[in-house]
Amino acid sequence: MRVIRYVTGHTRTWAEMERTLANTLSNYSTHNIGLYAVEDRSTGYFIGRCGLEPRVEDNGLAGDLAWMFHPDE
Repeated sequence: MRVIRYVTGHTRTWAEMERTLANTLSNYSTHNIGLYAVEDRSTGYFIGRCGLEPRVEDNGLAGDLAWMFHPDE
């Protein structure tokens, strides 16, 4: 909840998660970009996500650099 409060202000509902997943899969198949899992090499633990969030503009496709990491990493 610490990170998501800055993104949506609340924990996502199942319906919101389903829309987010559908949007993510669409971005990968349509634009070949999206967010990827990041893990600690020494432990294999998931520590966050990073990548490009696609954004379509009048002059074509653009991407916003995005990242979310566990606060202890």
